[in-house]
Amino acid sequence: MFFHSLKTLVVSYTCFVVVAWNSAPAAAAHLEGVDISHWQGALSQLNWNSVQSAGKSFAFIKASEGVSFADPQFVNNISRATTAGILAGAYHYARPDLGNSAVAEANWFVNQAGSFMQHPYLRPVLDLEVAGVNSTSGRTFLSNWINDFMNRVVALKGPSAEPIVYMNTNYATNYVNSTVANRTLWIANWPASPNPHSDNPGTGVFPTWAFWQYTSSGSVPGISGRVDLDVAHGDMNFVRSFMISEPSTSVFACIAVLIAALAGVGLSLRARKVIIGASAAADTCLLQCDNRPDPGKTIA
Repeated sequence: MFFHSLKTLVVSYTCFVVVAWNSAPAAAAHLEGVDISHWQGALSQLNWNSVQSAGKSFAFIKASEGVSFADPQFVNNISRATTAGILAGAYHYARPDLGNSAVAEANWFVNQAGSFMQHPYLRPVLDLEVAGVNSTSGRTFLSNWINDFMNRVVALKGPSAEPIVYMNTNYATNYVNSTVANRTLWIANWPASPNPHSDNPGTGVFPTWAFWQYTSSGSVPGISGRVDLDVAHGDMNFVRSFMISEPSTSVFACIAVLIAALAGVGLSLRARKVIIGASAAADTCLLQCDNRPDPGKTIA
């Protein structure tokens, strides 16, 4: 917005910057991880240390379900996994089959796990797998539901916390449409004899996958009974690219945009006051530049 006269010029420039990276699969070994919930019981710090020692470098941990269930083991699990040196993120088990709105479920998820939707945690996950969704809804309904959920979490926690979407190959092929194809996919596909370090599961409408759950019947030291096993589509650096951004990211983006903005509108850099504000939650910036010349002088 510009307000000017022959004698003075005051400029207020506001921008919003979304800082994002395309996490392209790295040509490297597939890093190994797990996903768990309260069904694996109460895991101690020693248990999580054993999981890490067994070569599991990341974990997705259930936080919530629907609009009323909170996993009683979530906080302990994600805190202890992180202490063990495992990159961890929260997931929400979706229940669109119950008629819940996507926004209501996203609100519940953030209420339960919002403290863990910031650096250094992994991006959260929307888990779509419940039986019945495919028979009660079509591609458009389910795709719209996914996008509404994603957009609500982003509105509350910022673009770098956009959820990853989990679904199996059947869902990805038959029950969603191309409007979700740009989302980050964690695919579930359980071959009889998988080779998680070289195989590539079917991804339906999605062009590729970021994480692959290749069995629900795995075994890991530190966890009793069966456990889901996963691999990332790349190495440790690839998985780290899914960590939610640090707040300082926005500040650097704001500085760059300020310089570009000033140059773009031909303003003098003799600004008397420059305010750079960053929002860690929204990963956006607010730039304001007030250029007030001395009385009696005119800016051409």
